[in-house]
Amino acid sequence: NLPYICTIARRCWRALNHNEMQKKLQLEVGKYYRNGAGEVIHITAKIDRPRHPFVGHGHGIYTEDGRRWAHGGSKFDLAYEVTDPILQFFTYPRTELLSISAIEAAAGMPSRTLYKFLKGTRGLPKKHRAPLIEILKKVGYDG
Repeated sequence: NLPYICTIARRCWRALNHNEMQKKLQLEVGKYYRNGAGEVIHITAKIDRPRHPFVGHGHGIYTEDGRRWAHGGSKFDLAYEVTDPILQFFTYPRTELLSISAIEAAAGMPSRTLYKFLKGTRGLPKKHRAPLIEILKKVGYDG
């Protein structure tokens, strides 16, 4: 009986989570959003598709309210807008090409600090921002 209750709770949470998301999120081309998996997605275009009109660079298509698939909740649904320029810098394909651990070491940051910031599990302490920005400028950061 308990697994059944947990399944219902999960479905209810997804529905509540999506309803809350729907109130707040309206995708716009050129903006950045974080999905439930912690990835930062850049919306690059709007296409002529009734159900999924927005294109996320390297991550597929989305509904107007940020859902990855129209039929239900997913960890790939977009949750909120990202305004931090450092997070906007670490989008596809840079996330595939840059070594997070090498950047952390060059900036004098403790191991996994930048990684956790990029995944959305912790903030970036102010004392690490300036050294990080100096390193990122060497690889094309202009924020």
